Amino acid sequence: MRSKSAIKVIRFVFVGLMNTAFGYLIFAGLTWFGCPDVLAVPAAMMVGVIFNFLSYGGIVFSSLDARHLPRFVAAYLGLYACNLFGLRMLARFDMNAYAAQAVLVVPLAALAYLLNDRWVFHGT
Repeated sequence: MRSKSAIKVIRFVFVGLMNTAFGYLIFAGLTWFGCPDVLAVPAAMMVGVIFNFLSYGGIVFSSLDARHLPRFVAAYLGLYACNLFGLRMLARFDMNAYAAQAVLVVPLAALAYLLNDRWVFHGT
């Protein structure tokens, strides 16, 4: 792996950790203030997608061009679908949701990187 690509991957991982913490804090804050989880989850996801677009775009891919946002949202929806599909498939092998999600973290992160690098922010 070229050093420039390796640095981009490392940034992606660290920004992903930051984004995860941010999304969780939004969810936890909304829940703390009495928001029901059926509203806190989508609200945190919406705020998280915008935050993630800005952080991945700015820190990892050096582009805050809003023209990338529709593809970014589409990529997130695709990742969401892959995550649900993976959870359902692993449940068929009697794997609990905690273990299944742990198994899916790395492949989904790799897919997220590829989608962002090669499709969402391609050419930036």
